[in-house]
Amino acid sequence: NQFSKMDEETREQIERVRRNDPTLTELNLFGKEIGDEGACELAEALKGNTVLKKLDLSRNNIGAVGTVGLANALGDALRVNTTLTE
Repeated sequence: NQFSKMDEETREQIERVRRNDPTLTELNLFGKEIGDEGACELAEALKGNTVLKKLDLSRNNIGAVGTVGLANALGDALRVNTTLTE
């Protein structure tokens, strides 16, 4: 399971997104290799987030499953989070 192989910092950042941490306005996961499972976890976390302004998911080995999960979640998230612009 690729999500469980992510480093503790990455898992904590995704949890902060889930908790809607007001101090987390930018999330840089560049090259963290979160894969499909991590992308799906992040997608769920994004659904209720209203403070994130910038998100970088470059070079994360996200396949079709993760991409679909993120696309659906971002559609939902952008209805709630009007600050996410990058």
